[in-house]
Amino acid sequence: MSSANVKFKPVGAPASPTILTEGDPISLTTDVFDELSRGAKGPSAINNNILLTAALADSNTYDIIFQGTDMVGNVGIDTIKHVTFDTKAPTAKVTYETEYITA
Repeated sequence: MSSANVKFKPVGAPASPTILTEGDPISLTTDVFDELSRGAKGPSAINNNILLTAALADSNTYDIIFQGTDMVGNVGIDTIKHVTFDTKAPTAKVTYETEYITA
């Protein structure tokens, strides 16, 4: 690819408080990890991870839109719909009564 970006488009209401860069495209680069070359990519931090995390609101739902341009100018777009970004740890509360327990 000659260029590519990923955009997290909010589904429904934008973040509150407002995040100025929410929904902006984030460029994929070859700075540290080569994100533009052909082939499968394993899990790793992306080069523009700081921009990415600054553009996402906790517990918001997004359509993830990938756009790439190949070396001759053909543009491809693909979307993963309704992905929730959540950084909060899960919690659970378990309660029980001993009134009906017998030995």
